[in-house]
Amino acid sequence: IYDLGKYATITNVGSVTYNALSPYAAPTPHGGSLFINSASTQYLSYSSDPAFGFGTGDFTVEGWFYFNNLQNQLWPFDFRSPGGIAQVKPAIFINGSNNQISLYINGLIYLYGPNIYNGIWYHIAITRASAVTRLYVNGQQYGGVFTDTFDYGSSNYLTFGTSGNGPGTPYNNYYVSNFRVLKGRALYTTTTFT
Repeated sequence: IYDLGKYATITNVGSVTYNALSPYAAPTPHGGSLFINSASTQYLSYSSDPAFGFGTGDFTVEGWFYFNNLQNQLWPFDFRSPGGIAQVKPAIFINGSNNQISLYINGLIYLYGPNIYNGIWYHIAITRASAVTRLYVNGQQYGGVFTDTFDYGSSNYLTFGTSGNGPGTPYNNYYVSNFRVLKGRALYTTTTFT
C-alpha cells in the first residue's frame, strides 16, 4: 500500500502482516502483500485524509486482491467513515451469496462486475473521468458507465478488511498488494486495458 508523501495515519488492528504472496512473478520490486485475517479480526484503517477527498473531480483507485474465504459480505476497500451505511463515498462490495463484485455508493449498487473466486489474484479498479465512473476487474470494464455527479467531499477515511462505516463483523480474509489512490487523474477510460 503506497502512501507517497502523504503519510496518513494508519491504524493496524489485529496485526495485519506482510506476506511474500504477490501477483507478480519473482523477482520483482513490487512483490509481497498484506495479509488480512478474518479469524483474528484484522483490518487496516486510514484516518480521514484530503488525499482521499475526491470532491467532484477525477480519480483512480486500484489494487490487487487475493481472496481466501468468500462468504457473507466483503468490503475489499471502503472510503466510508464510521457512521451510517448510506454515505456518499465509494466502496467495493462483494455479495456473499453469489460472490459478485460491485461498486457501492450511498447505500446503492451502481456498477456490477463479475463473480469472483477464492485463490486467484484480481486487479480491481474504479475510475472517474469527467463525471463518468467505471469499474474494472482484471483490465476489463464491467457494468457499463454511470454519470457520477456525486461530491465525495474534501477528506475521507479508507478501510481494508471490514466495512468502513463501522468496523466489525464480517471481517474479511484476503491479501492486498500494490494498492494506490490517484486524486485528480483517471488512468483508465476505455473498455479494456493491460
